[in-house]
Amino acid sequence: MAERTYIREEEYKLSWSGLFAGAIIAVVFELLLVALGMGVGVGLAGKAGVPAGTVEFGTAAGLWLGISSIITLFVGSWVAGRLSYPYGNRAFLGTVEGLVVWGMTMIFSFFVLSFASAATLKGITGAVAPGTVSTASIWTFIIMLLDAASSAIGGVIGLKMAPSVTKAEEERREFPRAA
Repeated sequence: MAERTYIREEEYKLSWSGLFAGAIIAVVFELLLVALGMGVGVGLAGKAGVPAGTVEFGTAAGLWLGISSIITLFVGSWVAGRLSYPYGNRAFLGTVEGLVVWGMTMIFSFFVLSFASAATLKGITGAVAPGTVSTASIWTFIIMLLDAASSAIGGVIGLKMAPSVTKAEEERREFPRAA
């Protein structure tokens, strides 16, 4: 008969405070990088004489959004991993923490974009070619996969950099004994 392996509860302990901190940092950095990209993009397009509604401008904006989301999710997942409890399999736990940060930011982004885009789509539905929406959807999917990979890698690196804590050390920190 095969021997069973049991996993202790403390080997896979998620730090929800670290996860929320990482998600908030990712969202805030994304807002900062989007504002930077808008300022630089509109400024350069104006100097080059490129109208803001052209395909080149839209492609550059989409590329910047993809790159900035990969960077910000890596940073947010790194923070979450760094603030977590480094027990057991660090690679697995770091990956899970990174993917949870990615999921939290995707849910937040979905709600924000669903409210913002509803009014915008009503006004431009007739002006957008069907092939453009399909291509944009494919690129959005690819960027979301790259975001997930970036989050997983950031979580693993952050967790590997977290200081090692034994169970006894954590118990002493949480429940100080009276002298």
